[in-house]
Amino acid sequence: MLAHMAGADGQVTSEEIYALRKLSEEFGLGPLNRGTVMAATTGQSELSAVLARLSTTNLKYGLLLDLCLTGHWDGELTDDEVQEIHQLSEGLQVDKAQTEACLKLAAQLAGGSDTSESLDSLQQLGVPREALAMACGLEEGQL
Repeated sequence: MLAHMAGADGQVTSEEIYALRKLSEEFGLGPLNRGTVMAATTGQSELSAVLARLSTTNLKYGLLLDLCLTGHWDGELTDDEVQEIHQLSEGLQVDKAQTEACLKLAAQLAGGSDTSESLDSLQQLGVPREALAMACGLEEGQL
């Protein structure tokens, strides 16, 4: 899904390819699976079954935040990427206010800004903090 998001703006930068390769290495993916990840940048992969499974868990919030952060990998979150995030959030059954709050949090994380207000806002919108911990690069108790 992160690879799909990387290609959402119609171009995949060298920074995005590098990040996807490093992520694939961290997960220990073999050549075939790495190829599948890179192929997903074309936007041709079928995601509906994955979205449906994740929509029933709190993992959807961490994934959504990861997708929002992926848009910042190349230094710019484009309108096409924001539109793709909104479409994916619908498949994850995340409401618009939660999605907008995740976009704001991702921008703050990417810019190194204080995130406490955004985290509080997400919690008030029903998003458990623990669901965002991994995407924020923190342990559950630190968030």
